[in-house]
Amino acid sequence: MSGNLPVPMSYSSLAAVLRGMAELVELGDSMEGSIEYMIPMPPNDPEDAEVMARASFRIGNREGQGGIRVIGTLGGGP
Repeated sequence: MSGNLPVPMSYSSLAAVLRGMAELVELGDSMEGSIEYMIPMPPNDPEDAEVMARASFRIGNREGQGGIRVIGTLGGGP
């Protein structure tokens, strides 16, 4: 599997990411993105994880091209 794989997060960390994304969208500083969060599924996910999450969204768009924020980890090839 390849791509951006979910990482464990606390509910409070997830909420902070959601608030930050919403703020950037309201300011016109993020033109596109996605976030996904799900219930952890042991044994594949850590047993102490509150939630597994992955996201990618553009930032800095008010000042030109900007960049991207990624939450997750890059998976290996097939």
